[in-house]
Amino acid sequence: MTIASGTRQWLGRALEHSFVGATGAAAFLHSTWAIGTLFAGNIPQEPFTLAWWGWHVPAALLAFSVDVGQIMTSVRIKRGERSPWMFVTFFVLAMSTYFFQWVYIAHHMPALALGEGVRAEWIPLVTLIRDASIWIIPAFLPLATILYTLSGGQGEAVQAGEGQGEPKTQEAALEAISAPPVVGVELLPFGHTVPELAEIASMQPMPSVNGSTASGSAPKSNTGRKSNKGKGKTE
Repeated sequence: MTIASGTRQWLGRALEHSFVGATGAAAFLHSTWAIGTLFAGNIPQEPFTLAWWGWHVPAALLAFSVDVGQIMTSVRIKRGERSPWMFVTFFVLAMSTYFFQWVYIAHHMPALALGEGVRAEWIPLVTLIRDASIWIIPAFLPLATILYTLSGGQGEAVQAGEGQGEPKTQEAALEAISAPPVVGVELLPFGHTVPELAEIASMQPMPSVNGSTASGSAPKSNTGRKSNKGKGKTE
């Protein structure tokens, strides 16, 4: 694999799973704040001090591990690695993301006043929906990631290919197409095994030294000429 093909393959996979990466990046800052606050209290006021770095670095590493872990497990599930423990790991990381987002919004959510255009008889229902946003909004990112991961896609295509005996990936199909043909055998469609190709090759006519083929008549022997010459001498 060349550098150019490897780069294209990496970019293709990154774009394919860019949705999960974007949700992880969006949750990173809020997760960092929630973890740092729960572990070490409020952010130190003086920036770039030892206490400031001691607050940010561990919190950022823990938030990064949760977000990256959720992205990686989502990608692996989409590729077909659907073991029970893989699903358990993914749901635990998704719930961790939900909790960190909830801690952030529970601390920062302002008291929103209802607009003057809200009808008086709707105020109780609108107030209930507004107050429920503290539970609803943090669930959007992990819920969207869960739905995207369980929506099928490449993993199901790979499993279907395994059941039908076809190449598992596009790279395997390209390698099969670009493989050099067997000498004396015409290019055949997918599905032929090596013993079948060998049997077909053995059925092809093989050229001999004097121009005749192996399936044709055998070359004439010179014993008749020698016997005729011997008879002439004796006579």
